[in-house]
Amino acid sequence: MINSAPARTLLSFALPGGALLVSALVVAQVPAAHMAAPPVVDFYLWAALLAGLAMAWRFQSSRVLFALAVLWLGERALLLLAHASPAGANAGYALVAVLLPINLVFFSVIGECGLTLSSIGSGVGILSIQAVVVAVLARPENAEFARWAERAYLPRGLFGWTPLPQLALLAFAAAVAWLGMRMSILRKPVDTGFFWSACAALVALHAAAPGRASTLYFGTGVLIFTAALVETSYVLAFHDELTTLPGRRAFNQALLGLAGRYAIAMADVDHFKKFNDTYGHDTGDQVLRMVAGRLARVGGGGRAYRYGGEEFAIVFPGSGAEQASSHLQELRQAIADSTFMVRGPERSQRKRPERRYAQPGRRPVGKERTRTHVTVSIGVAECDARLRTPEEVIEAADQALYRAKDAGRNRVEIAGAGRRVAPQPSAVVAR
Repeated sequence: MINSAPARTLLSFALPGGALLVSALVVAQVPAAHMAAPPVVDFYLWAALLAGLAMAWRFQSSRVLFALAVLWLGERALLLLAHASPAGANAGYALVAVLLPINLVFFSVIGECGLTLSSIGSGVGILSIQAVVVAVLARPENAEFARWAERAYLPRGLFGWTPLPQLALLAFAAAVAWLGMRMSILRKPVDTGFFWSACAALVALHAAAPGRASTLYFGTGVLIFTAALVETSYVLAFHDELTTLPGRRAFNQALLGLAGRYAIAMADVDHFKKFNDTYGHDTGDQVLRMVAGRLARVGGGGRAYRYGGEEFAIVFPGSGAEQASSHLQELRQAIADSTFMVRGPERSQRKRPERRYAQPGRRPVGKERTRTHVTVSIGVAECDARLRTPEEVIEAADQALYRAKDAGRNRVEIAGAGRRVAPQPSAVVAR
């Protein structure tokens, strides 16, 4: 089990898209695969495409639908260019190699607008115009008009390792960098799918020979999007959208796998309702995200879950309550030391000039921004001869949490230990 947060993050980026692309690279090197390539690879592409289209339709994802169309059109274009004249084939190949990464970036950044007639019509129109342009410029008599896409801007010897023209390499480099940045910031399966599908398309075009190898890689790019949508359904079911922590269903599933020694902690944000009423739900959401971010980095092999509302659960497989309490104490202190700025509770929300200034040169209307922090109370219990089931451990941890609240909050209470682990709580709000 991987408990390191950075390791889990890297693994989430690599799976399943990176693993699928590596698998395709390995399969392409197997001699036996080439003997059965035409029917098998064609079936692979079409099966992945139909599955991806079905998933995109189910999720009403216009971005994925058009990304799938971009990959399929790229693969079809290479097959058709195999029958064109050398000049036309080179021109068409260069245009496809330049347009494909640009399209993937474009469809990655547009907002989801559902699969309405207007959105589908817009996307089909954009791709149809490009397909017509490529088809026209790939004709022998028009190939000269596409020379700009084939032109070498740097010495050709530097890029002799790939048939991709230099402009296409630049487009792919920019696209992969942009999509990689979005993947690392947004951390959503579909954005990860865009990154790995762009990599698969790059490998497909690098393979150069129109036909089976390129079809294999384009099919893998399509499959990556299908897997991304499956991963999205998992995230929606098992992760909390606000905090990005695993949710209640994931917590219940984790309980089923517990065996041997373990501890469970229940954590609750102190005075959260009062904080929410004072500063508003948006600031309350900010608090929950901040607390969740700290919980996600808890030590001792603990895994945090959003239990509900402002309450969180932390599972420590293989640890007792005493051992887990030291990590929980560090967590409690880290949250208490974290500060952030919130808007004064009486500040006007009106979108007019007088909202900020009563008169020229006067101070802003309403309260100033306030630096504040929150604390958490934590109760922890372990499985033993008295508490045999996860449900009993949770109940004991809840009772310990209530004792921590009654004792003044901002502290860790161990179930059955008869003592607390924390200093006196500090003030909740400071100017």
